[in-house]
Amino acid sequence: MLTDNINFLRMEYPSLYQRMKEIESTIDEGFIKLEDTRNGEKTLKIQKEGKGIYLHSKYDPVREASTILDQYEKTEVIDEDVYVIFYGVGLGYHIDLFVHKYNNISFSIYEPIEEIMYHFLSNKNLQKLALKNINCIAAENREEDREIFFREMLKNKDKRIIVFPLPSYEKNFPKNYEVFLQTFKEMVIDERSSWGTNYAFQKRWVSNSMRNFKEVLRSPNILLNKKGQFEGKPAVLVAAGPSLDDEIEHLRYIKEKDLAYIFTVGSAINTLIHHNIYPHAACTYDPSKENQKVFQNIVEKDIKEIPLVFGSSVAFEILQKYPGKKLHMITSQDVTAAYYLKARSGEMIQGVMDAPSIAVITLQLLYELGFGKIILVGQNLAYLNEKNYADGIDYHKKLVTNGEFGNSIKVKDVYGREIMTNDSYNRMRQQMEAYLEEFKGIEVINATKGGAHIQGTIFIPLNEVIENDLRKPVVNKNWYIIDNKNYDTEHMKQQMKKMDIAYKKAKLLFKEAKEILNKIEKLAKSRNFQQLEKMYQKLDIVFPKIQKNHYLNTFILPRNRVSYQIFISEMTDIQRENSKIKRAEGVINAVGKLIFACERDMTYVEKAFQKIHEEIKIYIDDEEVTIKGTNSDIMQELPKIKTKEEPEKLSLTEEKKTTECHDTVKEMFNQIKKQDSMIVEKLSVEKNDTLKYTMEVIDQNAKGIALVIDDNGRLEGTVTDGDIRRAIIKGICLEEYVENVMNKNFIFVNENYSEKFIRNIFDQKSIFQIPVLDEEMKVIDIIFYQDFIKKPTKENWAVIMAGGIGRRLMPLTMDTPKPMLSVGSKPILETIIEQLKTYGYENILLCLNYKSHIIENYFQDGKAFDVNIQYIKEEKPLGTAGAIKLAQSYLQEPFLVINGDILTKLNFDEFMNYHEKHQNKITIAARRHEFEIPYGVLAIENEKVASLKEKPSTSMFINGGIYCLSPETINDIPENQYFNITELIQKAIDKNEKVGSFPITEYWMDIGQVEDYHQANTDYQELFRREASATKE
Repeated sequence: MLTDNINFLRMEYPSLYQRMKEIESTIDEGFIKLEDTRNGEKTLKIQKEGKGIYLHSKYDPVREASTILDQYEKTEVIDEDVYVIFYGVGLGYHIDLFVHKYNNISFSIYEPIEEIMYHFLSNKNLQKLALKNINCIAAENREEDREIFFREMLKNKDKRIIVFPLPSYEKNFPKNYEVFLQTFKEMVIDERSSWGTNYAFQKRWVSNSMRNFKEVLRSPNILLNKKGQFEGKPAVLVAAGPSLDDEIEHLRYIKEKDLAYIFTVGSAINTLIHHNIYPHAACTYDPSKENQKVFQNIVEKDIKEIPLVFGSSVAFEILQKYPGKKLHMITSQDVTAAYYLKARSGEMIQGVMDAPSIAVITLQLLYELGFGKIILVGQNLAYLNEKNYADGIDYHKKLVTNGEFGNSIKVKDVYGREIMTNDSYNRMRQQMEAYLEEFKGIEVINATKGGAHIQGTIFIPLNEVIENDLRKPVVNKNWYIIDNKNYDTEHMKQQMKKMDIAYKKAKLLFKEAKEILNKIEKLAKSRNFQQLEKMYQKLDIVFPKIQKNHYLNTFILPRNRVSYQIFISEMTDIQRENSKIKRAEGVINAVGKLIFACERDMTYVEKAFQKIHEEIKIYIDDEEVTIKGTNSDIMQELPKIKTKEEPEKLSLTEEKKTTECHDTVKEMFNQIKKQDSMIVEKLSVEKNDTLKYTMEVIDQNAKGIALVIDDNGRLEGTVTDGDIRRAIIKGICLEEYVENVMNKNFIFVNENYSEKFIRNIFDQKSIFQIPVLDEEMKVIDIIFYQDFIKKPTKENWAVIMAGGIGRRLMPLTMDTPKPMLSVGSKPILETIIEQLKTYGYENILLCLNYKSHIIENYFQDGKAFDVNIQYIKEEKPLGTAGAIKLAQSYLQEPFLVINGDILTKLNFDEFMNYHEKHQNKITIAARRHEFEIPYGVLAIENEKVASLKEKPSTSMFINGGIYCLSPETINDIPENQYFNITELIQKAIDKNEKVGSFPITEYWMDIGQVEDYHQANTDYQELFRREASATKE
């Protein structure tokens, strides 16, 4: 073999290389021989039945290959949507020409004779065949090799696959080629059928499972409650095949005499109702909306006597209208139940596997319920007297069309004769046979007259079955009245918490992925390939997180399973792309399409997702009420027992006080622990997350800390807003991994901590959070400073600038001063005052001008808000610093200044401490702001363009509208003049006085425009309202 080919095979196809190496020493020159052609090329001559056969022309094989390609192009359309399988390689002349002409088409090579593949690899360099387009190279050594090859090919679901045979193979090895094509056809039909089913139902499966979750919780799980409980009893599985019409009276007799349980599948329910026979249960699982038609008759007639056994991913419309009792079975397509549910008993929740027909699903169900004999009726799986369905079904065509007969296939019937069927029925039969082969200890009788023979069953007419096997009543008419409290509520609580966290993380992950894509696009345009590779590495980190995110892999990715499979295939092809520009374009296109589809679906399922959690809470509340009621009943039944010597009792008043005090303290700490444990997971990040992402986690949860957790759930480090602030001051990039910033020597306690011990840590250490770890270093709780230590009241004043008109917020500020606009359920100004009070700032100065009476009437002296409020009213506008001059008599210590339209979670303690520690005259709270320059930017050196960057993004610190000022700075503010604080800052800088900056890493929003106002209302619900609720509780 050629050296280049050896190296390539060793790397990409080691098993093929090993096989070729084995052939090298055993190759039979008498069977196959390399010869020269008349024009100096090579050809292969093989011996077959004593004759020499040339695989290529012995005169001009290149010209012959050109003719072959021309002929093939007349029969096949070759475009960018095609995928080519070359059957028979020979020496590859036709492949050479094809690749030269179609250099963007992906292809694979399949050689049925290994010795020919060896000669090909010994004479043709694969490097010339556009290696990036080769998907697979295979040589047949055994029959299984074909199936392995096709499974690889069928990953190209978005392509039209065509086979390009070398004509000499078709002519000289026709049987081999026929077997190849037949295998290909069968596997394509199976795979594409599965792919088509996925495509058709991928969104319905998820939507149904989500919307049916309420019914799943409120109905009994038939397998959890009834598994194995029908041991030895007979069941009749009734399908809607045309032979059902002949069995009506037999079924009526079975029902009236209680000789067996009757389960209908699909449309058979309507045939029985048509004849006034009510089965013991109707079974359904079809996810399509059209499935409603099956039960329309029951709904319209309000028939309540027939229980419905439904698969949990069935069309949700059915369950909303069905009037009778419902029981459920979890289907393999229901990812919602799989995530949230765990059996209360601790046993595994067994479901049913998806199948082409409800009959196969119900067969699984009856087997698990323990029935000893299953009798199939109406299970024709073939045409009978040109009919498809039994009578009483008016929404399906009963007669077989000529077209259907033309495409029909022949199978054996129950009598051993040939009968006509279609591919769909045949696939149902084959899958039923596969299940029957697995079922042990059960007898399945096929009583379907004229139906297809089903391997694993015996044919006995129903009248004979009744006569010989169904001789006594066996039915419990109340069999379906069972407990519907099947699921573990604690497990649901935990899963719900995890899912809430995953939901928020999902949005951040997509945001991060889109930012990376934007950078890839810019870097590709500027041809900065070194940085481009770093972006791919970042994308490689983000995508596993997307794949593992509970919210995405439960609700979103399953809705896009086909798109996701195509995405995986596309990314495999993109990895082989040599052009760095095309590779970048491919990544942007593939990832962008998937994210767009997923984000669209996140919006679509939002309400259903929230509804699931509402239903879980109702389920939990109902169970707790039931348990309390049960306990109460038990206590009432217990007799009162007196002891011989009872201790001296406290007085009634003392006992009540002691009990109330104990309960209050206990409840307070339990409540703190409950609130903290709920947010532990919301604070979690991984060590390869970026500083930027970690900032967003801290920002969202407003707790000042993120926990760096490893793959096993152990705490590796902590990152506080202070850590990030220090990193920013040091100039560390926000794209840096958090691993390089986290504190590995963090303080923690075990779960047996005492309150006194915690208070001592907070008193002695400058920290605001303490993780609680178990023996494996896993976080089980987190203790926050504000829950244990009441911050002392500060002498320092906080000045709030609340005099602005808010012109950019008109008409909202037409009748209301900007600081009094409601964010959440209260004015912005009230939230600011509450935040300041949290940090001990109880002396508040409000600087007023526009509609000042509204603010004064609301806050008055501040006592209602547990603060002391004084007012500074400007007779004329004096600017942000001019108003401070009027308040000079109050401001004898360093003081805070904050604009009245700022919503923030800034740690005011750290802010003031920083100001005083660095002895600044003024300290400005600064927020990093990123923006994109909407043009290409030139770097010019000596009038020459040195580089060009297309629409680069940059970041800088902006004024956050929050300041610490030392009192002496007020002397620099002129009397009774309009003077802004920015002028005061510049004046201090000009005088060479110390002006510092303090990065805001917590949440911050300047409510300056209408869109900011709306965003603040959204943010408030998550960040501020949650804290208010916790405080209230």
